[in-house]
Amino acid sequence: MTSVPRHHPRFRYALLKVEMTLLRALISIFMAITSPKRRPRAPADERTTYPSASRPQRVDIYLPESSSSSPNSNSSSSKPPPTLLPIHISIHGSGFSIPSHGTDVEFCRYLSDTTPCAVLDIDHRHGPEDPYPAALEDIVSAVRWAESIADSRNWDASRISIGGFSSGGALALIASGAMPELYGRFKAVVAFYPSTNLAQEPGDKPKPKPKKGAVGGVVPVSIRRFFYNCYLVAGQDRADPRVSPIYADPRRFPGSVTIVTCGSDSLLKEARELGEILRGVGKDVVEFEARGQGHAWDLAVKERESEAGVLRDQAYELAARRVREAFGIGEGGWG
Repeated sequence: MTSVPRHHPRFRYALLKVEMTLLRALISIFMAITSPKRRPRAPADERTTYPSASRPQRVDIYLPESSSSSPNSNSSSSKPPPTLLPIHISIHGSGFSIPSHGTDVEFCRYLSDTTPCAVLDIDHRHGPEDPYPAALEDIVSAVRWAESIADSRNWDASRISIGGFSSGGALALIASGAMPELYGRFKAVVAFYPSTNLAQEPGDKPKPKPKKGAVGGVVPVSIRRFFYNCYLVAGQDRADPRVSPIYADPRRFPGSVTIVTCGSDSLLKEARELGEILRGVGKDVVEFEARGQGHAWDLAVKERESEAGVLRDQAYELAARRVREAFGIGEGGWG
């Protein structure tokens, strides 16, 4: 394989950096104005860092109510769990470029409480400052860190799942099926509206529109192209399985694969295609489509009783059930 630089050329990086700084500011303002005002879920039980190649990265740890494996826990009602807690690694969506760690608090809290398991919501490096493969290197570091501290936390390092949202879903799929360093590590992967084919030009992807009354959106072609260009240096093979999981050896993925898609999302088709490939080699693939909803619809739900809210709850419930099954945990919890 032809070697490509790990960083953008200086002049190109300067341009990408200026444009990304402006885009990040605009997205931050937009999210502050449009994000639904909901009763916040309980925050992470612990906020710490894990060691990575260049600098420590943030990780929020969520623990079920009856667990006291956080060293910061001081609740008199806490009690040790009756068995070791499995581990789920969660990766936020970011277009590979937007620092949005912590946006999946509702899912992380729900999964931890209902599985039950320790959920590690990890941050990672982003482009254009740290393009491919920096994020993947961080994920490897996070998994190894979790395994190294499992005994001291009363966690089960033999039962680990991984998942993510949007670009985080892509990274989770890659980590579970395209990285020799992590082969065989995961019992399951759960990917929400993932990009699976970065080799396909964004302008060639479908261009659906969310139905009336739906939430979420469609990432504009120009923005998606910009994200890809920030994440991948010029000359990088975009059909590399560590970039586009649809080209990975399907036999390498975990036995349990759950893919959640949005009915009016330009990434719907490629996610379905990956699911079909995995079924073809006997993987247990379950798909859930949030019909009519746009990309990242679950983060835009304003009313739980709305159609979008019901679909979000159904998707989260499915994800938790699939993770429980992969861990060998019954409906009552504590496998």
